[in-house]
Amino acid sequence: MPSTLNEARVILALEAIQNDKDLSIRAAAKIYGVPVTTIRRRLAGRPIRRDIPANLRSLTDLEEQTILSIRAFSPRLYNVKDMANHLVFYKELEEGACKIVDGNMILLA
Repeated sequence: MPSTLNEARVILALEAIQNDKDLSIRAAAKIYGVPVTTIRRRLAGRPIRRDIPANLRSLTDLEEQTILSIRAFSPRLYNVKDMANHLVFYKELEEGACKIVDGNMILLA
């Protein structure tokens, strides 16, 4: 919950800066109790960290939603992990990043 309140203060500070051209970034940061760097980054167009996808994601949003939408059974964590690994395997196989030799997956460098 504190991050939501902090985000609300950042939005208020940004709106105050846009509405009052005489209000400096430092003054808005002090009034609303948010870091100056956060306001500068937002004004520069940098998105919120929670909106940026993780760097090491293996699945696309569609693939994740497909796994999560399966209602035929109540999947356990190992079932979901197994489905995700299969999707990643076949994706890499199609891209030519790996091949199958004697039933084993070999990654190509």
